[in-house]
Amino acid sequence: MTKFPNYARAFASHAKPFVIKKRMKKVATLELLTRVYLTKSKELIGGTTQFESSNNQYLSLDQYFKSNHNHAANNVHIVWKMNRVSAVRIIRKIFSRPYFISEGSEVALERYIFLDGPKSLPYQLPLTEFANVWLAQGQGYRMIALEPLEKCERNCSQISILLSPSDVLYYNWQVYRPRSMPVRFSNNLSITFMGSFY
Repeated sequence: MTKFPNYARAFASHAKPFVIKKRMKKVATLELLTRVYLTKSKELIGGTTQFESSNNQYLSLDQYFKSNHNHAANNVHIVWKMNRVSAVRIIRKIFSRPYFISEGSEVALERYIFLDGPKSLPYQLPLTEFANVWLAQGQGYRMIALEPLEKCERNCSQISILLSPSDVLYYNWQVYRPRSMPVRFSNNLSITFMGSFY
């Protein structure tokens, strides 16, 4: 899907997932995130409410972004959660609001960035503040499995979506629960952003 002007009428009332291909203004690479972090580290650290890493070498934003990042072939999994204006204002310049979210919609302050090595294990994505969620893929590839909740199993089926760089996925967690998985053909780090709206 490349253009989607009638989101509210076509999808929102039915909570149907969709993917918009190649719609981000810029691809969020590790180099770009590192450059932004090194120039705005005070604001980003102050606006971070959660930083979890599967690798003991990276126990903070500072340790991660000041490392040599020589881990493209490993199983690193990092969850970076922000919910303060100081950090979100900086990050939204990289991961901008998708055009299908109307100006009248309320966008949650809470944002996540997931950094996953190509051998990272599958994991359940967290529930966000609002049920309408968008995932934006920066560099790398990630497979997202949307598993319907029991109340929707008769009318919904599991969907697997391959997110490529600059793709944006919409789903509603009141209908589907998302699972993030590595892809076999990629040897690169994956960077995935998550935000929600009402």
